[in-house]
Amino acid sequence: MTIELTGQQNIFFFSEDMEQLFAAQNLLLGEPNHNLCSKIYGADRIAAWKSKFNYLFEVFSSVDINYSYGIFEFLLRCSMEQFSLAYFQDILLKNEPEDFLAVFLKNISKEEIIAARESDEQLEALYEKYPTISKSYLGFSALIKNPKKLIVDFISFASDMNTDDFHRELEGIEKSIQVERGKATDALQQMEPLIYSEKLMGKTFYNRGPYQKFVFAPSLFLPCRAIRFFENDQVLFYTIRNTALVDEDLHKQLKAIADSTRFQIMTMLNKNGPMRGMDLAAALSIAASTVSHHMDILYTVGLINEEQSKNTKYYSIGRININALLKRLSETLGE
Repeated sequence: MTIELTGQQNIFFFSEDMEQLFAAQNLLLGEPNHNLCSKIYGADRIAAWKSKFNYLFEVFSSVDINYSYGIFEFLLRCSMEQFSLAYFQDILLKNEPEDFLAVFLKNISKEEIIAARESDEQLEALYEKYPTISKSYLGFSALIKNPKKLIVDFISFASDMNTDDFHRELEGIEKSIQVERGKATDALQQMEPLIYSEKLMGKTFYNRGPYQKFVFAPSLFLPCRAIRFFENDQVLFYTIRNTALVDEDLHKQLKAIADSTRFQIMTMLNKNGPMRGMDLAAALSIAASTVSHHMDILYTVGLINEEQSKNTKYYSIGRININALLKRLSETLGE
């Protein structure tokens, strides 16, 4: 494990155990942005894992992508200097089931979860009340009724990632990790950690702290491009994979902003910074449900970011992807 201070309140963090967690997460989510796991482990081993951890795959295949990272919210309760799979499991299992689920599922109250765990009728009512959380009643029910199994199976699955091929893949990025450490050290001498965080994520944050400590963590197996968790501290993971814009993504992005309403939304976000859907709806004189539809399209192609604040989502420009799009257009169509 690599963990180094880059300033009084800043930590640079890289851990093989964390990479195992992200490798497991990537497979559970169906490898949304990279196929490193398929390349390393092969179809037969992955098929065996899907059989062995059937419950785990059922839950994660049904839970919406915005909630599927809920287990990592508990990193904010960890001492990163002590991090290991066993330590993380202990942190997770210290929570009562309803407390764990209230964090994992964010917007559902502890009282609602307790009621759903005690009554199938209340469980069905909870599923109907929050239809965006899960695509499957079976998966939702399995999660609510037995979160301890989710924790134990997830850590066990991550432990299975620890193979010789996995280690060889990580050995190949040792220089890249040191380069990232150097970049972080230099950047944090010139700018505030929150500003550096925004630069890494390519977005303007609505939730801005203040935070007591900042953790900057490059990753190879992270399923997404970047993600941050925040409360009293901020933990930010970002990929070191090559994320060059491919033709298929270029075409999807151009199609998304060809719509006049979506182009107006992008223009407003670029001018105003983070905005709520209801504010966009009012400014454009359209229904909130229509805005939600447009935001789903823009988010799916990576042109906007979403940030949850209690029960409200704030949207902002996906600066890194926008810049990649502009660069690609300039290279292709420029003089």
